[in-house]
Amino acid sequence: MGTEGGCRGTLGAGSVQGHLTGLSVPAGGAGTGGRVGKAGTGGRVGKTGTGGRVEKAGRGDRSGRTLVPLSHRAQGVSHQRKARQAKARRIAPRPVAGPIRPIVRCPTIRYHKKVRAGRGFSLEELKLAGINKRFARTIGISVDPRRRNKSTESLQANVQRLKEYHSKLILFPRKPAMPKKGDSSPEELKMATQLTGPVMPIKNVFKREKARVITEDEKNFKAFASLRMARANARLFGIRAKRAKEAAEQDVEKKK
Repeated sequence: MGTEGGCRGTLGAGSVQGHLTGLSVPAGGAGTGGRVGKAGTGGRVGKTGTGGRVEKAGRGDRSGRTLVPLSHRAQGVSHQRKARQAKARRIAPRPVAGPIRPIVRCPTIRYHKKVRAGRGFSLEELKLAGINKRFARTIGISVDPRRRNKSTESLQANVQRLKEYHSKLILFPRKPAMPKKGDSSPEELKMATQLTGPVMPIKNVFKREKARVITEDEKNFKAFASLRMARANARLFGIRAKRAKEAAEQDVEKKK
């Protein structure tokens, strides 16, 4: 994958939405207080050609919503495809999918076993990887200064991800005649190709556990009691530490 230093591609893709003309509703029949309905049944007006009723303009469903023809949808898809192709040519040889994203866990207990792409790398991850936060944005690395690392595993995984990306990076000089330290060689620049897919895609790996016999310790284990005890220990940690400190101070005073 190739990335040009000091240049950032702009994101944007056009879209075309088909539309139809609005619907006109006829006025109500005389003697019905302005109500509208079928003709010949109390002055109400309906569809024309079927007992005085009026057909709606365009194609619609029972709820009265107008359906967009397939030709309009095809035009929108074609326009979006052309916009993506134009963007790819404009930002070449940078990756089409944009900057690299960190590996993060999905929120809530239901989805926290899955990983996905986050908004940007934290400042701590960039520091451990040896990359300046301002320089990172110029070489295709997304940065999120608000993000905080809550586990050592995720921190190490993203640091390794940054180092691997930096090792594969082909950095174009701002001025071809005056390359600076860290820029790629002319031979490497010739090998640069634009990456059309995601940059270092993130995959969920699930390990299947083999069936085995339940042990006696697992049978006797009390999950609910263990959770309640862990919550109590966390809640009383400060109080117990304070009492232990006071007891140690009293022992020192007694020895004096």
